[in-house]
Amino acid sequence: MRRAARIDANQNELVQALRKIGAKVLFLHTLGHDNPDVLVGFRRRNVLLEIKRPGKGATKGQAEFAETWPGETHVVHSIDEAVSAVVGDASAGYYPAPHDLGRAAP
Repeated sequence: MRRAARIDANQNELVQALRKIGAKVLFLHTLGHDNPDVLVGFRRRNVLLEIKRPGKGATKGQAEFAETWPGETHVVHSIDEAVSAVVGDASAGYYPAPHDLGRAAP
């Protein structure tokens, strides 16, 4: 029987901060198997985040997942790290949807 996924103590505050900037957050930690904790969508970008308490790092399995995943992944410990990982250079990866054509990139 699989044990329940443990949630780092700072996960809720990081998720709340991401939602305050307009990001959508989907919890993935319940999937287990070294999957990242959350999938974050912001300005047409998707980013996988592994949330850790300050001073902690990714497990071997989590590091292997990040190395082999073809998309963007980050390990974050604080609100600032999480927001920076999600906001990044959002305009560099911005591809307008048909209804956004004619508008400037965010």
